[in-house]
Amino acid sequence: MRRLAAIICLVGMAVALFVFSERGSVEAQLPSQIELACPAGTWPMSSGGQTVNASTGKYRQWACVDANGNVTHALAAGSTIGGLTPATLAVCTNFTPVTATNTIAATNLQSCTVPANTLATGSLLEINETGINGTGSAQTITITTNLGGGTSCSTVSGTTSVANQQPWNVVVKFFVLIAGVGGTANMSCELFSSAAGGGVVGPAGTVGNPTISVNTTISNTLQVTVTMSVANASNTVTEQGLKVAVF
Repeated sequence: MRRLAAIICLVGMAVALFVFSERGSVEAQLPSQIELACPAGTWPMSSGGQTVNASTGKYRQWACVDANGNVTHALAAGSTIGGLTPATLAVCTNFTPVTATNTIAATNLQSCTVPANTLATGSLLEINETGINGTGSAQTITITTNLGGGTSCSTVSGTTSVANQQPWNVVVKFFVLIAGVGGTANMSCELFSSAAGGGVVGPAGTVGNPTISVNTTISNTLQVTVTMSVANASNTVTEQGLKVAVF
């Protein structure tokens, strides 16, 4: 019995040393220094469990371990940024305004790049597009969002009224079902504007059949385009901001 007790004691000490050696790797870090934190009750693994974002100088805690030795990914439910809020990571941003005027041809608005291997199975990419439109002659406005040159999601506004500086916002959800070279995803989009700017509408028809293809192992360009139904010198659409985040 004494030998068994000694063995149990030694095992307990080994587990404690393992857990606290993992935990000790972040004791000197303040929440303000961490842009992606482990879920509560876990700590980054000492060997490769965290990296430093060279552009921000802040820590990203990717692989986390709990007191029982269970390992989780930092983007699992319960993880936080700065130790405070639910985990999301900004993927790309564009805040240089782009305007389309007096044309019925599909015209590029803003774009940005989603880096290779950003998306994993179960990742949700949320895309927010904002801008203003002006109407000199009543029209409809089609906003199309495409990731990586594959299947797009389009939303068509209601008929606009003669008005200027009408705000609009498009929200796109891109949910990764399978990651990899032959990855698949589901995609949906909605347009929100004032009544004069085209109202509120969802996707214009089927998006994928039933899923769309995406290669998550390469960088993918996210491109927003607009198509206006009537050419008029006062018919304009400006995209002012594009923000993409992954959950």
